[in-house]
Amino acid sequence: MPLTVDAVLRHPSLQRADPIVRSAVGNVRDASVRWVHSSEVLDIAPLLRGGEFLLTGGVTLASASGAELRRYVTDLAERGVAALAVETGGALRQLPKELLETAEAAGLPVVELRRVVPFVEVAQEINSRLVSESVVHLQQVDQLSHLLSQHLASGDGLGELVRELATTVRAPVTLTDQSGRLLAAAAPDGTTLDEGAALVAAVSWTALDVPVRGIVVASLRIGDAADGEIVRLAAARAVDALSLALVRYRPPKPSEIAANEFLRQARDGAPEWRLERLARAAGLRADAPLVGIAARPRSTSYRAGQLDQALQQRGRRAFSLVVAQEVSALVHLPGRRGRVERTELVADLRDSGIGRELTIAVGPLGRRAVEAPRLLTQALLTLDLASGQRPADPVHDSEVWATERLATQHLPDAAQAALVDELLGDLLQYEADRGVPLLQTLDRWLASGCSTTGTSRVLMLRRQSLHHRLQRIFELLGGDPRESGRLAGLQLAVRLAVSQREARDQNARYDGSSHQSRPGAAQARGRGHR
Repeated sequence: MPLTVDAVLRHPSLQRADPIVRSAVGNVRDASVRWVHSSEVLDIAPLLRGGEFLLTGGVTLASASGAELRRYVTDLAERGVAALAVETGGALRQLPKELLETAEAAGLPVVELRRVVPFVEVAQEINSRLVSESVVHLQQVDQLSHLLSQHLASGDGLGELVRELATTVRAPVTLTDQSGRLLAAAAPDGTTLDEGAALVAAVSWTALDVPVRGIVVASLRIGDAADGEIVRLAAARAVDALSLALVRYRPPKPSEIAANEFLRQARDGAPEWRLERLARAAGLRADAPLVGIAARPRSTSYRAGQLDQALQQRGRRAFSLVVAQEVSALVHLPGRRGRVERTELVADLRDSGIGRELTIAVGPLGRRAVEAPRLLTQALLTLDLASGQRPADPVHDSEVWATERLATQHLPDAAQAALVDELLGDLLQYEADRGVPLLQTLDRWLASGCSTTGTSRVLMLRRQSLHHRLQRIFELLGGDPRESGRLAGLQLAVRLAVSQREARDQNARYDGSSHQSRPGAAQARGRGHR
């Protein structure tokens, strides 16, 4: 049986810390723990794999802002961390409200440790038990690999492979193609399931892509299982075996292989002659209108091909590639109304619900297949610019960010800073002295088309309050910009100023985490070599 958060809390090494669960109490019994880890770094989430029971002394959290605390917890929850245990009573007197509220909403258990314990001893004792269980898991998975190899050597079908996996993980398993058609399904006891029974066999599922020659052709889903770790290990072995079996059942078409390679080469900036050959092999006309897309998963549940499927359901041909947690995609616009179709594409992405899985940037329209590298580059640049300034929006249009893209690529940093100071220097100085968010107000006002109604709604300000704030802004700008022909330059300066501020804040977060982790470690050494 896997080690749960509840079992970790009852372990003698942690009981000495007098733990009490402060959020997501209902998830404590079911959340599986893969490893116990300790860290004082705020930006630790990208270094984790999921399933960690994370210990922290609270030194960094004590000086973090509310926004940083919310981002910290959200990142941990999206990474799949099992629980966060925070020591109080030292640098952190009590758990911050922002941390607990965000954790409750995200379903992340937060444990308050009300007494000091040496984290290194806690980690050693619990991880030694986890290692012992991992040895047993590896033995089970090795046996599964042997059985799968026997089935492959005998030429058995997909059903036999799926049944072996279901028996090993003791959970229902289904295999479907990219259209959703059921290829094979089995119950935990190895019996075959029909399509109707497979749909209701589990409440929640773990989904994995099954690629053949780099192209995702099927989806493997594993239902609720008592042991999440054995699911993770067994699924990896099963995917390899299913990939080999699917070569016989459903080999990729030459055009699919060419389309995948075309996208890969375009992403790497290949020369035009090579792209022309691959485009022909992929069935793309030389004058095919294309739109590039760049995206990043918002959670660990995203699977390769979901973006393609979302667009194909709306009659669009798309193919995507996932490399290092970045999704690159090209969408073929079949008609002759390129700009209209591109606008419709942006609307389709916003309506499709794929924004729950991805943060997406739609790049410019290209009228030749060999323009693909530029389209992908501009989409990625839009994604970088927009994700920092408007992280809550799931879909971003590169045309909205045209001025920022132009300035970022062609204006040196010194020239950008000079322009911001020239047009916004007095406003930024006033904001720094008084603490009034004038830049944010001006940015929202310009983005709304200079609409006070739209701005007040977005900022949740009363119109009278917004009016007074805009009057102050106009005074600092030297007059109403609508009456002086300065709107275009002002909008560019505002966007550059917002980007510069976001970059400074991001650097401060990294610098603060790095700087604050050192005293935390020193303090830990003084009380038990944490």
